[in-house]
Amino acid sequence: MQGLLRELLQLVGDRAEARKAVLGVYGEVLSQRNMQEDSALAFTAAQDLPRALQAYKVAGHWQMALTLAGQTLHLLDACSLLCLVQSVQRRLFWPSALRPACTSLQLMSITSG
Repeated sequence: MQGLLRELLQLVGDRAEARKAVLGVYGEVLSQRNMQEDSALAFTAAQDLPRALQAYKVAGHWQMALTLAGQTLHLLDACSLLCLVQSVQRRLFWPSALRPACTSLQLMSITSG
């Protein structure tokens, strides 16, 4: 699969939209194979941040999900962000793992405000 991806990316060259499409489809394939973290990386490379965020949430990678949410705060409404935080609170066993992501969100809100 990786060899095919490499060939496809070489074929599309510098065409940004085609590159995003290839990476998006690759992300979907990885998601269907339950490779959520890899899927999230592919979606991030495709600049499909909502699907990357969803993949990180499904994978349980809350620090990355919150970091990505903080970077794309303008794409999320308040309700979506609240739901994400509540999901973390319900599923996270180590609250200390949240601290770097929360700090990132706080710093972003301070600098963007």
